[in-house]
Amino acid sequence: MLYEAERILKVLDLMEQNLKLIEEEIKEALKKNKAYAQTILSMSGIGLFTSLEIMSYMGDCKRFSSAKQTYHYVGLVSRG
Repeated sequence: MLYEAERILKVLDLMEQNLKLIEEEIKEALKKNKAYAQTILSMSGIGLFTSLEIMSYMGDCKRFSSAKQTYHYVGLVSRG
């Protein structure tokens, strides 16, 4: 039983280390598009992972003429 608990703790530690590496990679990706990323990160409830997902989904942000148009495209603004 103790061996299993130690093994689980080691796996959790490795997962935590991997998560930190992934977070650093995300931060580097966001730095490449700093202004774009800051706009997305300024939205309530949007963190690193979600901001990268939004940026990946949207592609080139220059095709949007306004922040409002961008928010509507990704579904962050209600239609009502």
